[in-house]
Amino acid sequence: MKNQHIDTIGSGRYTKSAAFSVFLSIRRNFSKLVVLPLIIAISSCFSQLTDDKGTISISFISSPGGSARAAGMPYPPTDGNGVLLDLEQRIQLQGPTGTENHTLAKGVSSAQFYVAPGPWQVTVDSYHDSDHYATGTGSVDVKAGQDNAVTISMGHIHIWTATTPPTCTAASSGPLTCTPCGVTDTGVIPALGHDESTKTVNGLCARGGCTSPLLYALGNTGPGGGTIFFIADGNGTLADLTTPNPLGFTLYQTATDPTGITAHYLEAGPAVVGQYAWASASFTSTSIGTGYDIGEGRRNTALILATDIDAPAAKACTDLGADWFLPSRDELAELNRRQLGGSYWIVFYWSSSENSNSTAWGQRFDTGVQISPTKSTAINYVRPIRAF
Repeated sequence: MKNQHIDTIGSGRYTKSAAFSVFLSIRRNFSKLVVLPLIIAISSCFSQLTDDKGTISISFISSPGGSARAAGMPYPPTDGNGVLLDLEQRIQLQGPTGTENHTLAKGVSSAQFYVAPGPWQVTVDSYHDSDHYATGTGSVDVKAGQDNAVTISMGHIHIWTATTPPTCTAASSGPLTCTPCGVTDTGVIPALGHDESTKTVNGLCARGGCTSPLLYALGNTGPGGGTIFFIADGNGTLADLTTPNPLGFTLYQTATDPTGITAHYLEAGPAVVGQYAWASASFTSTSIGTGYDIGEGRRNTALILATDIDAPAAKACTDLGADWFLPSRDELAELNRRQLGGSYWIVFYWSSSENSNSTAWGQRFDTGVQISPTKSTAINYVRPIRAF
């Protein structure tokens, strides 16, 4: 019989039309036959997985116990009660399946982890940047399918005050008292060390109240790459051996600067820049009004160039940079006295100080004698300096 539908499948006796009908039936019911059972199986597995594990929910609190700040460690931000802010928490979990390590983002104050059931030890280390401030521990017996909470007491950082606070160079003295909790201690707060953030600007410690703020020593390389040859530290005398060395001097920076700024150092340029006349060939003999003292060389140089724009010796100095200048007579005397920063076998150097309308001071570095050659005809060596 042709095209006869056979209800029984499996005997091998059915028509092409019957086979096609079966195919369409399977296709229409594919989601019921395959997809739905697959979803049910996955859901069953996830449910089984959930039932096999539990969560550890960790929160952090401060406690009055505190922990001492390590020597030299900066204070992190606190809420005023010694509770640290913006911390990075590094968490270690130890339990039935081994050890897990986790790091929380800065400022996060709680965390939740999915673990196997059983006893777990929790260790939390608090960091601010790379500084370790506190450690807290706790334990929890994790139950499968449950949220298991544990609170970790992190302590607070003792913010110590001392009877005599520390300085840049000396440790504190007297009992320590923690400001947030009032606990006392017999230890010391280490010396703070100088704040050198402005060292290359003025050579001084930037911490207010520092009693020994000078950061450079004779012979050190200065901010300009030269050599420190004079320090106005208030000790001893100047090159004339009678004038007291001041604690700082007034540096006049321009030709018309009436007040100047306080400076403490003179720095010799890295090398002699050459041989030059003091004044140009077109210079008309006249008094420029230069000074002799320490701190006047930069203004002298500006005065020279304002009067004689091509003055060779002064121009050779400012060509190195606006803060380099021809030293005054007394500044040159200090350079001769120390002779730091290289060889000084060359005999005669110019200063920026006039002696008369037609002559200017210079100094022999072999004998120390100061003489005053003619400004526009004598050719002598030049060693630029700077002050700060």
